[in-house]
Amino acid sequence: MPISHQSPDSLPDLVTISNSNSESDSFSFAPYNCTTAMSANTVATTLLKKDSTTVYIGEQGKPPVITSGKPMPDLLFDFKNGPFSYFAYKDLPEDKKVSRVAGGLQDGHVQTWYWLNCLTIDAGGFVNFMTTVCANWLDPGWEQEVKLLILSSSQGSMPVSDWIMLLECTNALIKGTTCELNDTELRNHIQSHVHPDTMSAATHAELHLIVDFPAYKHGLRMIDDACI
Repeated sequence: MPISHQSPDSLPDLVTISNSNSESDSFSFAPYNCTTAMSANTVATTLLKKDSTTVYIGEQGKPPVITSGKPMPDLLFDFKNGPFSYFAYKDLPEDKKVSRVAGGLQDGHVQTWYWLNCLTIDAGGFVNFMTTVCANWLDPGWEQEVKLLILSSSQGSMPVSDWIMLLECTNALIKGTTCELNDTELRNHIQSHVHPDTMSAATHAELHLIVDFPAYKHGLRMIDDACI
């Protein structure tokens, strides 16, 4: 399909990726405001608030998509991890990976940056691509904001297993940064922010004497289930 020429002042059309198995897979172009006919998973997997207009879409065997709008840490985390099964299925060399998935970041600013620098970006590989995207399009200090979100979270009325999952998944967003909480810090937060009834029962059962973190979480889940 031919590429239409545009003025320098206009944004390039969004890139979409062919799902063909052939080595001749190439870009085709869709209108900037085109909505992908896929269903997005809206189940909360982190503590971050969801932007109703920007979602992550992942389907088995297809490149991932983040719909048009501001990229957020959890969406980019999913986008970073989502393509690996696709890469393995396609058996793609490193210098071909970025070109196959870059169109899935449908924000116009990201698309403009990629389209103007695609040869250099493609050659740098997927890991460098994601590092640059995060550095350029996430707000400065986002890692600290995610950490503070974790530290301000309490169990409330949800099952402790669900709450711990949200804490750990949110902490995974800042893995490898100076803001990441280690197991001791995460355990101390859980211990001091569980529901008061669970906290009292856990103290009575001397759960705090359990050194192994996974064993502590298992015991806490059992106690919390009994308190519900």
